[in-house]
Amino acid sequence: MVSVRKSHQIAEQSFEQWLTNLVLTDVKANALSALWLHVSNCYQHESAEKFQLLNKSMEMVEILSGLNLDADSLVAAFISPLLDHDIIAIEYVKEHFSKDILMLCQGVEQMAAIKALRQQSS
Repeated sequence: MVSVRKSHQIAEQSFEQWLTNLVLTDVKANALSALWLHVSNCYQHESAEKFQLLNKSMEMVEILSGLNLDADSLVAAFISPLLDHDIIAIEYVKEHFSKDILMLCQGVEQMAAIKALRQQSS
């Protein structure tokens, strides 16, 4: 069965509506709402690239929430595309988020670096 992810409908709705449509515990929904307060300014100047990053972040959260990951993992998944495209720096994550979220984001960056090295050696 194929389903359309809610992130693909973001042009028609706000972040809050998207979050409400996800089936999340209060802890997870509150963590993502708090995250949005921190990073929403990154999306104020809409561009195609930023819209794609927002879509990617939301899509990752949707996929991982279906796997019942914890709130920190969902927050890290949302942040990772921003880090990957230098919209925010790892220092920002260190300053504004928990140590666990920082470690998850650093782990994602390390995995991306390993993937890049493997592709170069192939």
